[in-house]
Amino acid sequence: MNRDKAAMLLAGLQQYNTLQPGSNLPIEDPRYVMQQLAETIRSAHLKKDIDKWKGCYTSTYPDLGRVERRTLDLWKNYDIKEVNYRISNVQWLSDKDASADIVWNIQLYDHRTHDYTLVRQKYQTVLEKGAGGWKIRDSRK
Repeated sequence: MNRDKAAMLLAGLQQYNTLQPGSNLPIEDPRYVMQQLAETIRSAHLKKDIDKWKGCYTSTYPDLGRVERRTLDLWKNYDIKEVNYRISNVQWLSDKDASADIVWNIQLYDHRTHDYTLVRQKYQTVLEKGAGGWKIRDSRK
């Protein structure tokens, strides 16, 4: 097997860290799950793709409609130039719930003032695994 194929295989397996007790099914690594969601949100912000953004949240996310309107207003008034994040304090809450702290750094460009702004926000985030996969159930500043 060449090095590229081996690296791809290893990258695909890194989302798992152990086997579920009493089975041969792997347990997903919550850090990997959170990183996948964060990457999707990052991409949605850069492309201003509200459907991709909403797909990261459960339908029961608190005030999802209000948060969606605020996100659309942000995209209307600013260009998102850069989005970075740092994930920490990742832990399982149950076999279908996990939590993590995420610090978002978002560079905005205001068309009206021609100014750049760096916004930094930290969220305590709770993930839930449902029929549609892992999604954000709750987050608090």
